[in-house]
Amino acid sequence: MTNSADSVILGGNVITIDPAKPRAQAIAIKFDRIIVVGQDDEVKSLIGINTRVVDARGMTIVPGLIDAHCHGLYSGRRLQLEVNCSSDTLPSIIEVKKAIANRARITPKGEWTCGFGYDDTKIAEKRLLTCLDLDEVTLDHPVWVHHVSGHIGMLNTLGLRKANLTKESPDPAGGKYGRNPDTGELNGIVFETAQDIFNSGRNPIIPYPRPE
Repeated sequence: MTNSADSVILGGNVITIDPAKPRAQAIAIKFDRIIVVGQDDEVKSLIGINTRVVDARGMTIVPGLIDAHCHGLYSGRRLQLEVNCSSDTLPSIIEVKKAIANRARITPKGEWTCGFGYDDTKIAEKRLLTCLDLDEVTLDHPVWVHHVSGHIGMLNTLGLRKANLTKESPDPAGGKYGRNPDTGELNGIVFETAQDIFNSGRNPIIPYPRPE
């Protein structure tokens, strides 16, 4: 039977998300594609000798919901309120610093100036930002730049001070504070759980910005 389905599901409570036919009982599948959604009698005609038949026994079947892990609301907030440091728009550290400086100029003194999407593997200089870089941008605002991976944050000196971090601060479990290899001074780069004090938990140091 050449028009038989590869698989059919019978006896289900199928939610179709189709206003014209919101409910069905059965589904027929061929070549990994749904070819029929309807009642059992409609789909049974597509059963061949090699068709796999599944009895849903009244269970509910819904369309697949695919989470692309894009954090839609969070991403929208960032695009509105933070500096997009992607190398697609800011291909060098010089341009990243200029963009952050521009945002700092319209940010009240003492408030956080934040950026996101920085990628050291694609930026021209092929390195992370340090507090020396970000101190050149502003000394009046704490600065936070989030790496595109989500696993690294970069701060200026004032940002480190906001967290009371010093040379003597021990690395947190599961994280690390970047340090100058010669002096041991913090270099403004925080890895993994070392970011949590800034942007996670109930009382992060960087307040959750909300559009007015």
